[in-house]
Amino acid sequence: MDREGGFEFALDAVRLDGWYRDFLATVADVEVLEAVFGRRGLGYLMLAGVRLESVALDRQDPAGSVVDVQLPDGRVARAPARLLVRRAIEALVEQVTIDGPRPSLPDVDQVRGLLGGRFVLLTAMHGISLRKLVVPPSDEPTLDVEHDGDALSMPISSLRRVVVGKLEDDIRSVEEVQIDEARIGEARAAEERGEHRRVIEILEPMAGPLVSLLRSGAAARMAPEERTSVVAALELLARAQMKSGDVESAETILRLGAQGCRGEPESAALYVRLGEIALLRGSAGEAIGALRRASALGAPPKLVGVPLASALASRGRHVAAVAVRDQAIADGALPESFVAVVASERELGDAYAAVRRFLSE
Repeated sequence: MDREGGFEFALDAVRLDGWYRDFLATVADVEVLEAVFGRRGLGYLMLAGVRLESVALDRQDPAGSVVDVQLPDGRVARAPARLLVRRAIEALVEQVTIDGPRPSLPDVDQVRGLLGGRFVLLTAMHGISLRKLVVPPSDEPTLDVEHDGDALSMPISSLRRVVVGKLEDDIRSVEEVQIDEARIGEARAAEERGEHRRVIEILEPMAGPLVSLLRSGAAARMAPEERTSVVAALELLARAQMKSGDVESAETILRLGAQGCRGEPESAALYVRLGEIALLRGSAGEAIGALRRASALGAPPKLVGVPLASALASRGRHVAAVAVRDQAIADGALPESFVAVVASERELGDAYAAVRRFLSE
């Protein structure tokens, strides 16, 4: 729509929301590669023109795996994964700050030329949906975007700074791994406010390095409270992803974290969440296995009880469902949380009182 010498342009034909999720769905062994390069590392390498040739996987420190790549100029290089990702991000920071020619017409190609293909792809990678471009007669063009459910309008230069800030956060995430308790505390506070997207924004860049830390030899030298802090951060991130509807990412984080813990008690909460996800998928048997493992690792009955009782009831194991429910309530769980067990009580009928007496003996 023309507006006194300027124009507005809907960006439906320009934005590429969801492209990175769709790309990852085509990648074999994506969980392993995400452990090596981080959640967005594969995308950064691709956008920087780096082509993977081979990966010598270091299972103890995946981000330290030695990788052979072909660079944009055709040379073959070998370097640790974290260094390659850092260099790719640094190259993208330089490129994303440059505007193309100002469009004179509401034309798709001219608008793409202004924004730049990498900028459009990076905004989508970070959950920023481009909605509309406004080109005034003389002032800087502005973009209407949606991010974390909020509708925002800002000059293109401001949005470029936002994207650069996110890239710089990811640069810091591939540095030497440290447990940033202040950032984890900030994420906990965001969860208490119900700001699940903010939790993801804070913790997602840390997830790859934290998983690598758990899987490295350094984990054995960590104090128990340090391992607990790492696992709690991963579980907090997965919980936020689940509440935001990204169950697939949550499951990936939980599985990688559980593998890194190698059966240590700190992983109990991760198995509880894995059990909940399996139950959401309708895989009651898988849920029971994960939740039983959580119990064996020390998860309290009040934490395991609701999903485990639901899974048992759905498999027709009514006596076991009632037993788990009663144990969880005795441990402090709320009775009204066990809606699924009502069916088990109905199925047991008159035998229910006898079961209760048997269980209490």
